[in-house]
Amino acid sequence: MPASKAEQVLGALKALLETVQGAVIERNSVLPEKISDGGLIILRDGDPGQPEQALGGFGSAYYQHAVEIEVYIEEGDAAARDAAFDALLQQIGAALEADPTLGGLAFDLTYGRPEPAIEAIAGAPAIKSATLSMTVDYERPSAAGTSSRAEGPNTAEPAAMTACLAPEASQELTDSSVRTASTP
Repeated sequence: MPASKAEQVLGALKALLETVQGAVIERNSVLPEKISDGGLIILRDGDPGQPEQALGGFGSAYYQHAVEIEVYIEEGDAAARDAAFDALLQQIGAALEADPTLGGLAFDLTYGRPEPAIEAIAGAPAIKSATLSMTVDYERPSAAGTSSRAEGPNTAEPAAMTACLAPEASQELTDSSVRTASTP
């Protein structure tokens, strides 16, 4: 069975982040005791939210999936840490801007400015971190992720379609016009 649309989107986002040079990319992992020299990026699956559907609840379901990207740099020297952190954020931004539709899986992705924090660790270099919150807009065939309808145009014959109408709104279809029978 193929992966769900949400899983495909998250996989494509992780693959996009893996283009960042030197950083270790993880998905939903715990923070390790040691951060690699090139930095650590952790993709958090987040929340797809409630689907938005067309009036009547039929058709595709549209999602605004909230995803978080955590960024970590461990460096003893404050100036080197700040420079490495800035360089890593620039690489992440460039990677995200390179393919905002994730290969056609999403309509777009948007993200805001990260708010950095510094965590002092006793006996170890300080860690500079930030969380980059983003939204990925995409659609699925239905809220469940699968379509219960056959795809393609409706091929029912006109006579078969009129058989489902209520008697007071019955219609007679002809080759050139539609006449509606009125009820008293």
